[in-house]
Amino acid sequence: MGSRIILFLALLSIGPWPARGLEFSQIETRHFTIRFGETTAAGEMRKTADGFEKAYEQMEAALGTPGGRPIDVVIFARTGDFTAETRLPVWSASATIDGAIYMQPVSVLAARGVLDTTIRHEVCLVFLLRRYGADMPIWLAEGLAVYHSGELETLRRGLSGVRPPISEPADIDAILTDRDDRQNNRWGYILAYEAVRSMIEGKAQAQARKRGAP
Repeated sequence: MGSRIILFLALLSIGPWPARGLEFSQIETRHFTIRFGETTAAGEMRKTADGFEKAYEQMEAALGTPGGRPIDVVIFARTGDFTAETRLPVWSASATIDGAIYMQPVSVLAARGVLDTTIRHEVCLVFLLRRYGADMPIWLAEGLAVYHSGELETLRRGLSGVRPPISEPADIDAILTDRDDRQNNRWGYILAYEAVRSMIEGKAQAQARKRGAP
């Protein structure tokens, strides 16, 4: 899907996050308003914008139409800008805050090999927020985002440390909100995925038994 480039520098103060003194180029698509902090060629900005639209289509097919105004996306020029504004560690790729998506530079995420999955993950979270509200448990939202983004293998790659013990899915929330231990945090996403997968598979099996009942 094509994108319309607005040839001006926009301050984030007019957007979803009141970043001070940061300049951004802006693209508007059908479902997104995307602000690019890094110096990026127009063709690369369009490619990234099209990636967001593709993710929107995938999540719409999986979760239904979320409705609402276009989704705000802020892509910072530097990792330091991202961490300063979100208060997240340097190893965090992105965040969804109050329905807006904040990301590290495209070049950084592409070098890590996580650009596409990061986009799908955050778009999924916005869909869930719009459809079900902010009361959804963290483990459920993040587990569904991992499930629909296809990032499980990326999370497993390089994983180390001890698998955290949990007695129920709600225990995963504390692990997911631990931003001090990268490996423990990564385990949280995997555990959330496993809980969601088990829930989905259990529901499918129950439906199959119901259909097969006399």
